[in-house]
Amino acid sequence: MPRTKRELAKTEHESASDDNLESALKACREAARRGYEIAKENLRESEKAISDVSKSLSQCLAARRGVVYEAPCPVLPSLAFSRP
Repeated sequence: MPRTKRELAKTEHESASDDNLESALKACREAARRGYEIAKENLRESEKAISDVSKSLSQCLAARRGVVYEAPCPVLPSLAFSRP
């Protein structure tokens, strides 16, 4: 227990500092969680885009070899109607 005004002021300051630190750490955790969610969503979108391009390129290559498929090639349209 503080005995002097100075000790009391120091104790109050330390308590306020602890509260500020706790608040700052809480805000950092919340921001980190939000950032993680954003990164996860961006990763999902990137995976989908890569998958879509892979499918499209596979279709284009198949068309180039003369394999029939339903959709025209969106990546390389000039190859969609060419036959060997």
